[in-house]
Amino acid sequence: MQKTMAIYHIYEREFHSNYNPIDYLFYVIHHVEKRKMSDDNVAKFIRKYAKQVREKSSEIPCKVYPHMFRRRRAMHLYRNGMPLLLLSAFLGHEDPETTLIHASV
Repeated sequence: MQKTMAIYHIYEREFHSNYNPIDYLFYVIHHVEKRKMSDDNVAKFIRKYAKQVREKSSEIPCKVYPHMFRRRRAMHLYRNGMPLLLLSAFLGHEDPETTLIHASV
């Protein structure tokens, strides 16, 4: 997570130099106004950059989508000892059975 935080701090300095707690972390500027970035826009960025990386590495799957990151992170946490109930709360699942389905995959 240290690498993730280092990248986050670079992003924060670049796009949030004037801290405002009500600003969206990821946003688009539409008609000079900061607006929440849509899920579709996030997916578009992920597809774009996954394609660029895939040209350099065949390890990147052909289809990359946002939920993949969430699932992979959850799997890593679970494999490294995070209890299932805590992981379920971390993911925002109301029913731990939902988390168990993802963990068994």
